[in-house]
Amino acid sequence: MSDRQQDPKPSVSFFAGLVQGGAEKQAAETARLLHKKGHRVVFYTYDLTKAFYHPEQEIAVVDL
Repeated sequence: MSDRQQDPKPSVSFFAGLVQGGAEKQAAETARLLHKKGHRVVFYTYDLTKAFYHPEQEIAVVDL
């Protein structure tokens, strides 16, 4: 069985800074809601040291 057949929920990736701002807030909130519905979510971000929004622990964050 392929991974797609085993896990019907798609993965969702975001590339966004997690600094304070409207678009960043919307990305963090959307990620939280998708994760809550069972989607696998990954945030690709830059300069995590300046993050204002911190996704839930179950959401992967990759600091580029």
